[in-house]
Amino acid sequence: MVSLKRWYLLSSVLWVALSSVCPAVLAVGPEDAEQWNVKGSITVSITSPANNTYVPINHTQVLTASASDPDCYRVGTTWYDYSDDVTSGETWEDYHMDWGAAEGYFTEMYGTSATYLAPDYSAGYNVRDVYVCVQADDYNRGTDTFGANDPGDAAEMHLKVWQVTVTVSQVHSQSPNNDADDLLTIWGGTTHGWIIPGTPAGATGYHGNTEITGSIPEGPGVTTGYTWAHFRKGIGKYQDGGGWHDLDNTPNWVADGPYGYYDVDSRHPNGVTDVRQIFMQDPPGATVGASNDDGIAAGWTDLSFQYDFKSRVMYGGIRISNEPEWETKFVLDVVEGHWHVVSHTP
Repeated sequence: MVSLKRWYLLSSVLWVALSSVCPAVLAVGPEDAEQWNVKGSITVSITSPANNTYVPINHTQVLTASASDPDCYRVGTTWYDYSDDVTSGETWEDYHMDWGAAEGYFTEMYGTSATYLAPDYSAGYNVRDVYVCVQADDYNRGTDTFGANDPGDAAEMHLKVWQVTVTVSQVHSQSPNNDADDLLTIWGGTTHGWIIPGTPAGATGYHGNTEITGSIPEGPGVTTGYTWAHFRKGIGKYQDGGGWHDLDNTPNWVADGPYGYYDVDSRHPNGVTDVRQIFMQDPPGATVGASNDDGIAAGWTDLSFQYDFKSRVMYGGIRISNEPEWETKFVLDVVEGHWHVVSHTP
């Protein structure tokens, strides 16, 4: 009869002997592959944003996608599943996924995530249907050396790139949809175009009253968050016996305003029905008083006001509109101690 102690010793010796003859079996991996094969096609899908998402011009949109490529490899007579790499890499040297668009471009275009920059304003294209796609390939790049080579796959979607169209009016009266405060009566109030002292009643200056409208397309449903940006350039000067002298000389565009005469809620009345319009009002000109003689300094014979303006709509601090230029220009001379119009635009 073998004692327990002796049996333990014999077992230990036997285990050591067998271990020296049969080393531990290592796990099989792709590095051991004797043959590769395709188990399923590459598939790719865009996971965000949703198809037909609205993106303002000049804005960015992050897109994400996923992809898979089921392959298999053989070691001996046994086949093993393998998920081939079709997603890694974010540079030209190592990418497996790359993005493209019919308009605009990608500031980051490789990998499962990309950043799309929408194009700038284009007249007549208030909403553009922009085709976007992503492709996944299993080409061996970088540290990727495994897998069977099979055709790539692509997914596509459409983005709705939208813009605001700005128009300028220097005629008629203030739009009924404009909820901005009326211009001061001394500037002409709700009357647009050329203003002179007394016409309309209460006006005390020469002004080119202007209403700027931003028209928003149907679809985005964005009613607030807009801002106006406004610029001017030009020259104001006077003439006396010694010739013309500058009062202001601004040859390059500079910010003008803000004045507070803005309606940046596209609903009318504000907060109610979306009429898809926003407004800005500007009364450039010179105030000369009810008697039409303010500002005439000794020796002055003429006054010239020659200014160009341009206006744009901003959203999130980025321009989302065209930027039309317009002007208010006039020349006054002095007749019997009062201002007299020589020429004017509008």
